[in-house]
Amino acid sequence: MKQIKEFIDESVAGSELFKYQNLRPLMTTVMTEADDQPKVTPEDLKGLIIDPDAIPVVFANGYFQPQLSGDLAAAGVHLEQVVDSFYEYHFKKMGGEIPENPLVKFSATNTRAAYKIQFKKGFSSDHRLQLIQVYLASEASEDQLSYSGSQLLIQVDSGVEVQMSETTVGSSKMFYSNLRAVQMEAGARLQYARIDHGLQGLSGYNGFTASLQRDSFLQSFQFSDQTAWVRNDLQAEVLGENAEVHALGLSLLKSKQVADHRTTLKHQAAHSISRQLYKGLLDDKSKLIFNGKIYIAQAAQHVDSSQINKNITLSKHAEVDTKPELEIYADDVKANHGATVGGVDPEELFYLKSRGITEPAALRMLAEGFLADSFGGITSSGLHRYLNHVLQDSYQRFDQVGM
Repeated sequence: MKQIKEFIDESVAGSELFKYQNLRPLMTTVMTEADDQPKVTPEDLKGLIIDPDAIPVVFANGYFQPQLSGDLAAAGVHLEQVVDSFYEYHFKKMGGEIPENPLVKFSATNTRAAYKIQFKKGFSSDHRLQLIQVYLASEASEDQLSYSGSQLLIQVDSGVEVQMSETTVGSSKMFYSNLRAVQMEAGARLQYARIDHGLQGLSGYNGFTASLQRDSFLQSFQFSDQTAWVRNDLQAEVLGENAEVHALGLSLLKSKQVADHRTTLKHQAAHSISRQLYKGLLDDKSKLIFNGKIYIAQAAQHVDSSQINKNITLSKHAEVDTKPELEIYADDVKANHGATVGGVDPEELFYLKSRGITEPAALRMLAEGFLADSFGGITSSGLHRYLNHVLQDSYQRFDQVGM
């Protein structure tokens, strides 16, 4: 397989695309291909179901596992393996713009399996899907990592409404990539939630691109927790009027965990809306990177767009690098951005302690208040319950280090 260093040299590693990230460990690590068909059993999936009412769709090292998945056809979902490359099928045939990102090129080159999931007219919004990605490493030497990836082309037909969540689990000696390309036809609606939780020692790349036609609606939610290193790229292109994009992100990091978020929302059509809200809670020597961009073309008049990034650091050693960007060529738009980084407000902490609340309990209350609206737009009750459970588990992890 081709190595990352064949796509990223020193000049690329130091470019704006990776300005706050140290890619040299990845560039020097030798990666070997993981097995095409690792053995996965129902027992391996226990604890991964985040929405009991959702239809499970299981992939192992990028390959669909029908024996572990629900009945997609009965729900009106069409899934097929595609022969065309990720680039050719989506970026050329569907009219999307190819990201100038070497991690995308590395992933597309080394990931052999690609699937198309199509939600056709007649699909009932009563059905929800949960994608489960299982990555299992092959035997490798101490200084090597196994690699595997998944490519999914998601098409939501006109007028169809879809709720979909995705979780990833894998071996610690593994580097994974998930490439997702979404085509939203006129009037389509998609709520997509990626939950990266419990991936101790696992590193990976998530690339998500979407194109939206008129009157379509996309909500993307990214939760990052307990991952050693993860890069999350979101690129959405609004091609039709009255389309909306809502991008939400939440990162809970400790130890030396790193989460790198990069968003690019492009408004090519007038009367469109976008909202970005990314929050981070960091402890120890963890690191969070947020680079968000709003682009509004000259023809995209009457756009309403906002981008907010808020972060709280619980340790003087934690690091946040945030860079919001606006690139606007239209003259009749609403566009704003903001970013905050700081510790817990000492006056708020003092007030709670003066009411007899212990410092750990007070810190926890402040953290819960800070994160309260992070996934308020998600309508799935099952996903809400799971996220609340994950947050409680994460708060306990922070409690152990004196949050």
